[in-house]
Amino acid sequence: KYNLKTQNLALDYYSQSYKISKEIGNIDLILTSLERMISTYREFNQYDKALKLSQEYIKIAKAGNYHGFLKDHYALLSDIYAEQKSYKKALENRLLHENYSDSILNEEKAKALVKFQIEFESENKDREIVLLNKNQELQKIKLKQQQTTRNYLIASVILVFFLLLVIYSRFILKTKAHKMIEEKNKELEKLSIVARETANAVL
Repeated sequence: KYNLKTQNLALDYYSQSYKISKEIGNIDLILTSLERMISTYREFNQYDKALKLSQEYIKIAKAGNYHGFLKDHYALLSDIYAEQKSYKKALENRLLHENYSDSILNEEKAKALVKFQIEFESENKDREIVLLNKNQELQKIKLKQQQTTRNYLIASVILVFFLLLVIYSRFILKTKAHKMIEEKNKELEKLSIVARETANAVL
């Protein structure tokens, strides 16, 4: 247990902390300072002062939806009322503590569920993006293969065309050469005939 001097020093310190917290608007520190003052008054059985500050504490915590602070505070209030032998109020505050505990638990579960859903959707989107990228890559590869096949086909057709053109050209040249040889042979044959006839005439 604190002695009176220690109590006054503690209350003075928490009171200064409370004032500074209000000036800077830090609700967490305001509630923490009030809670410590309430606990100090409880230690010295000054329950009326503790309960008076408790009203301010609850008002501020509810206004800011500080459910975690309220949960702990109602447990403290339940202990204070129990020490005063006000068991009905002690039970009421214990139930409020449990209600806020359940509420916080449900909120945490809801947040966890939302987080899980967001992560699940994010992972699905990532998988979809990966799959889409793979499909795009496969389409590119397929298109490239088609282009390569088409180019080979075109090159083959052109090559066959030139080969046929060369063969045809050679065939034409051979045909012309053969015809020229035949014509030359005919001319030589005619000349040979003329030469024989001239020789016979001279004789």
